[in-house]
Amino acid sequence: MIKLSHCLFLLFLDLFVQAQSDLILKYNPENENTVITIGKNQYIGCDSLISIISRWNQYPDLNQANRNFIFYYDDPFFNKVPLRVFIPQTYRSNEKCPLVLLLHGALQISSFEKANKYHEEGAVHEEEDDNDLFFKYLSKKGFIILRPFGDEKRKFSWIVNEFVDPAHSTEIEGGVNLTYRALVNAIIQLKRMLNIDDSRIYSLGHSDGSDGTFCMELFQPTLFAGFVLYNSLMSNIYASNIYLRNVINRPMYIVHSDLDDIRPIQQTRAIVNLIRKANKADSTLFYKEYAGYRHFDKHLVIDLPFANQFLLQTVRNPYSRIKHLESNNLIDNQCDWIKVNSFDLTLPKSAWQVSLNLNSFNKNNKTWMDFPYYHNTESFAIQASFENNIFTIETSRVKTFEILISENMVDLKKPIKVYVNGKLAYDEIVAPDRKFTLRSFAENFDRQAIWVNSVKINCQY
Repeated sequence: MIKLSHCLFLLFLDLFVQAQSDLILKYNPENENTVITIGKNQYIGCDSLISIISRWNQYPDLNQANRNFIFYYDDPFFNKVPLRVFIPQTYRSNEKCPLVLLLHGALQISSFEKANKYHEEGAVHEEEDDNDLFFKYLSKKGFIILRPFGDEKRKFSWIVNEFVDPAHSTEIEGGVNLTYRALVNAIIQLKRMLNIDDSRIYSLGHSDGSDGTFCMELFQPTLFAGFVLYNSLMSNIYASNIYLRNVINRPMYIVHSDLDDIRPIQQTRAIVNLIRKANKADSTLFYKEYAGYRHFDKHLVIDLPFANQFLLQTVRNPYSRIKHLESNNLIDNQCDWIKVNSFDLTLPKSAWQVSLNLNSFNKNNKTWMDFPYYHNTESFAIQASFENNIFTIETSRVKTFEILISENMVDLKKPIKVYVNGKLAYDEIVAPDRKFTLRSFAENFDRQAIWVNSVKINCQY
């Protein structure tokens, strides 16, 4: 054990760097792949490796807490993305700490440059935007709070899909809103620096921020335990991939007020009812209305303690037995242990893949229009479940996919059977692969969802 501990220390020593005196959280990229070197030690088996990863707890102490830091994430598309990170007074480097991604509203007046406005040494800043009350409340509840700044000029937006030209109905950069992937990767980067609880990562927002939170659940749910939406549009403007059935994968807490003249409650009610009707056995959607309050009103202050209770009792389970994934691209192509690697939209849809949509409500004259609310393109879909080493998969327009395997899901000593569209497609024992586990951990730095191998399936049509 002494040699093993020494190996761990050398492995991770350079992966972390504590906050500097200039209040910038810095990450040392020189040893980005250093974690892979542990696989070269032939004396460390897969079981020991899993134990090492799940128990890893060596993070540097922060010299200061109860304050904001600036963190810059280097994204392959957006380049340097500034984010504010609040570290609570209760943070301890040897204890896991929950994180809330807090998405602000009024995105049209935001920019990357605005991040530096609040970068003043020695201050925990009071905001003037609509995140003020959320930040003030959550900062006293022991959460690490990650706050990005939207920037529509740079296409970094969780309210408008800036990768679509609506005037010409054309796609830019593939038409996928890359903002969500960037936010997920920024959190993964932070997990290399701070002792973040993998089972307690959330997204919360009001107005524009709630729309981003809603779409995060549809597009990139894997990292998160739950989502809180206040007065949401429940869409992403110009998006073509709002597939409502994906909400089954994570708990979602929704609050709306009946006098909201910006986002009419009639539209929200209809969406919630549509989701509930489609997922009759689903108990992951919590919806609450407040009578007599407008878009940004006192109902938010009244409800925050209840939202906090939702966060406290909501813990991620990456090994839940049922998954539904619908998408039209290979960026938003994974939910926990199910991942689609290729698809063909020219194939006929399976009978069970039924699109969910509804009419639009006109808030000006209070009438319903014969006009679809969502403008989705054709999609692929996959439904997956498992029990007693048997996976049952239904696919629609999916060509290849893979099932990530964990010892928390199956008995690795017994064969794993995979039935695809009613036919047995796989029946073998899956051996743990140390290199696979290392590669997966290096990509996601997830100490809870640890994968030992995967089963790759080629669908036959």
